[in-house]
Amino acid sequence: MATQRQGRSRSRPSGLAILGGLGLGALAMYLSDPQLGRTRRARLEDRYRGMTRKVERGRDLVVSEARQRAQGFVASIRERLRHPGEPIADEALAERIRAAIGRVTSRSRAVAVSVVEGHATLSGEALADEVDRIARCAKRVRGVKSVASRIVAYETPDGVSSLQGGEPREGPHIELAQDRWSPAWRSLAGAIGMGLTVAGWIRGGMRGLALGAVGSGLVARAAANRDLKSLVGAGSRRRGVVIRKTIHVDAPVDHVFRDWRVESFPQWMSHVREVRPLGGNRQHWVVDGPANVPVEWDSQTHVSEASREMEWHSLPGSEVDNAGSVRFKPEGDGTRVEVTLCYIPIAGAVGQAVARALGRDPKGEMEDDLARFKSVVENHARGAAHA
Repeated sequence: MATQRQGRSRSRPSGLAILGGLGLGALAMYLSDPQLGRTRRARLEDRYRGMTRKVERGRDLVVSEARQRAQGFVASIRERLRHPGEPIADEALAERIRAAIGRVTSRSRAVAVSVVEGHATLSGEALADEVDRIARCAKRVRGVKSVASRIVAYETPDGVSSLQGGEPREGPHIELAQDRWSPAWRSLAGAIGMGLTVAGWIRGGMRGLALGAVGSGLVARAAANRDLKSLVGAGSRRRGVVIRKTIHVDAPVDHVFRDWRVESFPQWMSHVREVRPLGGNRQHWVVDGPANVPVEWDSQTHVSEASREMEWHSLPGSEVDNAGSVRFKPEGDGTRVEVTLCYIPIAGAVGQAVARALGRDPKGEMEDDLARFKSVVENHARGAAHA
């Protein structure tokens, strides 16, 4: 009798198996719907193909970078072994100095480099807070015997044509100290993070918890490729995610500009539930957030009829800080639509990663939305032409 009861208990499906069966059945019904099944299957197939292409490109990029780093390391070792004490030609040494100082100043072309028998002379113009950094960087170049700095220092770039433009640079850092990691380092850090997370889960206790926390942090840092503060959306360095997309619409500029109305966004933006006018160029937005949880905020829009431009930004106190712009430019017989969107995800880059995992990928959604907008506007234009 006991044996029979054991046999029955073993043959009885578990709760997990029942849930799995129900899930598969629901998925089959969802994909085989008579009206929308074909569209859903095609969309799922497109997403799968897109994901496959991204994985393949990422793999090729990581392999290519790792190969180039290995080749560069081997070449440098061979050069040192073959010519350990051989002097470097002055022209080659000057090029090395120019390449090195380009990492510590945003206006490297304003600095002239001359080398005579290994002795370097720096001249030209630079900002005052970069002069010492440039000289130190030049001294560290292999083969340089001495450095004489004759650089004219300026407190600000105002009035100095050679110092206009450029972005501030803090100089070279070790790879892991950079805000942005290369694909190879991201892959390596992600693998180490996964290993530490699994090891912490197996070990258990406080040490296991600490290992798991470090591993999870590495995985999140490698996946988001952002500094630790922006990962959680904290600190003064909190930065937004910028998305830029361009699309060509086969319709006149005036027609496209007229159809791009904020109140009509829910018609072709899949994640926008409602945009309600509040008066005074202000609107109230309701969009689908992670797991289809609604997110709301108020925004203000500025429209320029003359230049065919539109800009908007969220008002203070919004759940999601965001801003954007769209420009309409003639392109052949149609219109070139340039869209720029900047937003700060809830909980920083970690929130963005969670949103993607739960089905909210802003870049992919914007591509789909713009394709729908293109279709709607072109259909309107064809209808107006036939009328």
